[in-house]
Amino acid sequence: MSEVRLNFTDETALEAFEKQFSLAFPKLRVQLVRNKGNLKSSHPAKALEITGQTTVEQLEAEFKQQFSISATIFRLTGGSWIAVKQTRDWNLNDQNLEGGLV
Repeated sequence: MSEVRLNFTDETALEAFEKQFSLAFPKLRVQLVRNKGNLKSSHPAKALEITGQTTVEQLEAEFKQQFSISATIFRLTGGSWIAVKQTRDWNLNDQNLEGGLV
């Protein structure tokens, strides 16, 4: 299996990225919410690369730090989408695999 690489920049539409993320990790969902006070960045262009080795904790922290966006990851568990809380230190590949086991 080839390594997943997703990129996010200031110009990326939130809904488009959420769809890309779900295609890359079918048992996971990401919900992105931009802080209303920071609709456009005045900093130099930034980019975030996300791979299967990125942990949930890293992903959430990078979105908040670089883009002032709140990111929440959900995993499919028993037919329901549950927010990842206790396993935030797992990488996205492991989260996705766990979602496929239930």
